[in-house]
Amino acid sequence: MPVEAASRNQILDLFNQAQTTSAVHQKNSIHLYKLIHRSEETWPLLNNVILTILQAEESVYLERLIQFIGAIYVTLKQKEITKNDVFSPEGCNLSFGILSFLLKASKLANDNIRLNSLKMIHEILNNLMDVEIDESLCEELEKKLIDRLWDPRISVQLEALGTMSRLQNYDNPDDNIIAKFIYLTASSSSKVRQRAIELVAARGDVIKYFVRSTRDKDPAVRLAALKRLASKATFLKTPDKCDILLFALRDSTPSIQKYLPVLLNSWVESYDNNIIQFLKSLKIHTDRNQIQRAVSLYEKVLYIILRNTDLARLSGYVQIVDKVVPYDQLNYETSCYWRTYIEYLHGKGDYFEGEVERMIPELPYFSGHILGFCNSMKTKGLENDSEQQYILKQLFLMTKVFDYADVANRRCLNGLVQCVLRDLPLTTDTTEVVVSALERSIPLAAPRTHFVNEMISEIISPVDVETAVQIHEVKEYELTQLKVQINCLNNDLDEAVQEKSYLRADALKKELEQKEVELKRLKEERYVQHEITERKNDEPTLNKCLDIAIAAASSKQVTQLTPALRSLKESLIPDFMEHDSWIIKLKALKFYALCCLVDKTVVPTGIQIFTALIYSYSHGEKFEKEILQLCVYAVCDLLILYGPALVAAPNVVDLSESTDEDHQQVFAGSSISEIVDALLAIIKDQENETLVKEWAYLTICKLISNGVAKTASLISMLILKWCEPEGDPNLVSIIGHTLQKIVRISEYSHNLQDASILTIDVLLNDTSPPIYQTVKEDVIKFIVALCKTSPKQMEIQAVLGTDFCCRIRDTYDTKTQLLLSKLLLNLDIPPDAQFLEYLMELCDEVKDNVTNKLVRANVTKFVASLHSKYEKVTFGADDMTKQSAEDDVEPMEDDGDETEDDE
Repeated sequence: MPVEAASRNQILDLFNQAQTTSAVHQKNSIHLYKLIHRSEETWPLLNNVILTILQAEESVYLERLIQFIGAIYVTLKQKEITKNDVFSPEGCNLSFGILSFLLKASKLANDNIRLNSLKMIHEILNNLMDVEIDESLCEELEKKLIDRLWDPRISVQLEALGTMSRLQNYDNPDDNIIAKFIYLTASSSSKVRQRAIELVAARGDVIKYFVRSTRDKDPAVRLAALKRLASKATFLKTPDKCDILLFALRDSTPSIQKYLPVLLNSWVESYDNNIIQFLKSLKIHTDRNQIQRAVSLYEKVLYIILRNTDLARLSGYVQIVDKVVPYDQLNYETSCYWRTYIEYLHGKGDYFEGEVERMIPELPYFSGHILGFCNSMKTKGLENDSEQQYILKQLFLMTKVFDYADVANRRCLNGLVQCVLRDLPLTTDTTEVVVSALERSIPLAAPRTHFVNEMISEIISPVDVETAVQIHEVKEYELTQLKVQINCLNNDLDEAVQEKSYLRADALKKELEQKEVELKRLKEERYVQHEITERKNDEPTLNKCLDIAIAAASSKQVTQLTPALRSLKESLIPDFMEHDSWIIKLKALKFYALCCLVDKTVVPTGIQIFTALIYSYSHGEKFEKEILQLCVYAVCDLLILYGPALVAAPNVVDLSESTDEDHQQVFAGSSISEIVDALLAIIKDQENETLVKEWAYLTICKLISNGVAKTASLISMLILKWCEPEGDPNLVSIIGHTLQKIVRISEYSHNLQDASILTIDVLLNDTSPPIYQTVKEDVIKFIVALCKTSPKQMEIQAVLGTDFCCRIRDTYDTKTQLLLSKLLLNLDIPPDAQFLEYLMELCDEVKDNVTNKLVRANVTKFVASLHSKYEKVTFGADDMTKQSAEDDVEPMEDDGDETEDDE
């Protein structure tokens, strides 16, 4: 009994010290461990002492006591006590008692007590993994801890989430804890959202919330969501997988980019490490739009996978027979993988040259493979089969890995391109890829466009080969005869000169000159292809020719208008722009716009053509919106590239031969204001689609942000549009980006100042119901905040302060006075003594003319802030005495007294 009493006294002494100071927790916990380890009879004494002194009453002793119990748990865990301790079934009563106490303490007002009690609960539950906990205690845990999920302190919420994650019932579809965790994935705190995503049970109905969180604004939350989805590839819907990859690829956050290879490798493992099967899982075979979207991801995804996968595993995913993939094995996935893999190896240099040679043959054989593929697909409707078009693009992209220093390779590729473009119906994007292949075999832009021009001529005006050969033979015969005649004349001329027969010599010389002119003409006509057959004017042929021309003109190497492109512009495009088919007209306009981009001499006429169509649309003449979009964007780009002087009327000599007097009247001149007015008319027309209005707004934003049109009225219009409560999200984003850009440019400060005053004037003169008064105030507050981001924000705010005071003084509308007086307090007036004096005098006039008490009070506060700033300026400039400072303050006090009397 004395031993038990001594042990009890020692335990009590240790707990007394724990409530006195926290400095002895570590030492006393070790001492308590030794005491417990010495005798098993100490356990009942410790249990009795702890359960006796634990009282959930908020005090400094309680906080220290919880910390000491935590130190005891840590010590016992470190010493690996396994018998009759708090971590064994025999010692669970003590743990349950402490849990009950901590649950009571977890709802106290003290933040630290709540946090520490939850940490202790978490630790105890972690060490009761194999112990059956009483159901009533589980219910009590759930009931008390759920309240902590809404704790005002974020750290307590996070600890509560970690503690309650152990209590989730995965098999219960109505589990309350999982429902709360799901709700917290949309919490206002990013840390709470992240922890909820990390800990919520990954049931089938929860995965959609992981997908949603991959678009969270916080990168840590996005990363947590991606990690939870790493093992869920087979459970995800196909569109969701594409969305996740699309957003992750666009995400520039380093942590996301670093984790993306891990995510992709994990997803590939879910498909038995078969990359092709994984790629197929990204598309829905019945949805053409979704297929195109998925296929656009293939290349980006493959490059990441290839960079992070062993070479030994990469070569077995496609079947190679004689260095090519058989036609029946080619599809979206295999063709893209084949091409990407070869490009990846080719980019690594000579080290992988042997693997490249194993995967692809020499160019002549590969060209035959491409032609064989084209021939095999002619009967299957290549024009309408997007998969075959895609495969053809991949095959032509693969031709870029060959060496074209050899003339034979260049001729082989040129012949292949010519054959495919001439004989096959191709989509626009496929045509672009095929034409771009010529950049390797014909690097210079001028000869390449000449080659393309000849192909277009051959397609539009095909030549009968047999007849052409006959004509060529006749020309060669005439050329030979003429050369013989010239030789004879030269001999006769020499004889005449020797015989001094000068009249005969002069006649022979003139005849010889005529023959030489004829010889030159015949040489020039030697290779001219005459139109033996009738020129084709069917829509598919014209479409193909325009696609080829646009592809050639779109090349980055084309930096000026080559003779071949100029020839196309002058001979074909004018007729095509008048074609009945709007698609032909659209492509002709696009080619003309590309010509304008590389040749300034073409621009005056081109921009008038585009503006004429914009004017027509703004006056009610409706045509296909795609043509309007092209015209609007073309005008915008040309004005930005060459300057607003382009809208002057072009000279008559610049007009094409087909331009008649009516056209000249249309092109009689234009201006930036007229173009902007046309765009505004399109915006205001209620019959126009939202997308069309968005194009017009985007064009105006570009013109403003690039300094082409920076009038105050346009900036004011953008501000009002941005502040609309139910604005289009895309449009709001475009306008917001524009305002953010221009407000930081000093050149726009004056325009921003005028736009602010104009916008405020519009708002104050608006006769909307009183319910919109708050909206007006918010808009004006936004204007003030926007001006504060300008480099010349002090000057702008000075003007706004003056404007507000004058409006308050001159208006008799109490609501307007009250609104502006409140907004005065948001201004930051520049510390200029002379201007501050003027503004304070103006405020005195305001107070003399205003009777409303709230307005006078706001103006008085504003004057007080001005006076405080004025004192700082004047004291800093002059060494004023205390008495003179007091004299300066007295008028303000008198004003205040007068104000109170007036009130």
